[in-house]
Amino acid sequence: MKLIKYICSSEFMTEYHKVAPGAPLTKTEQYTGDPKMERIVTEDRDKWRPLQVGPCGSEILENLASHIQSIMEEKMDVQEALDESAEFANDTLDEYWADNEE
Repeated sequence: MKLIKYICSSEFMTEYHKVAPGAPLTKTEQYTGDPKMERIVTEDRDKWRPLQVGPCGSEILENLASHIQSIMEEKMDVQEALDESAEFANDTLDEYWADNEE
């Protein structure tokens, strides 16, 4: 339990996010992720978001889950599934940002 508390601590996550920027796990940690996402994480905390914080997260993860299922059923190979999932995610986010840029 001590390890889990340490890994989730502000001290650890601040150092971790220097290498892998992202949303903070603690209230005292600064946001270091994509500037386009900062408002979602810092100001819109009271809004419910299934699966993950981020635009189009549900659609992207649903698409990825479908591709993972295709891999398990041997309908797609791993690289093909990952490539299609990445393309879907990028296209979906490009469309989202085109419609929502300030």
